Amino acid sequence: MTGLGPLPGTHGQWSVMLTWPGLGEPTQALEALIDRYGLSAVLSAIAEICDNKAEHIAVNWQDCHLAKSWADAAHKVEAVHIADI
Repeated sequence: MTGLGPLPGTHGQWSVMLTWPGLGEPTQALEALIDRYGLSAVLSAIAEICDNKAEHIAVNWQDCHLAKSWADAAHKVEAVHIADI
């Protein structure tokens, strides 16, 4: 679903905003990050967050299955090669 309106942090510039039922503002915030830093940088940050979660869970919760799931997610995101757009 799309809407037209100013993105947060774009000083009133208009852009197509993606919104999904039930997500609303988080989707707009993510789109604003992509607009500001680029898709490649946002995906890289998401991969790093997944890696950090995997390590934290393995060390502090000793939940091997959940830690592996986060590590797998990190590897999948890292495998996405996006030009600097």
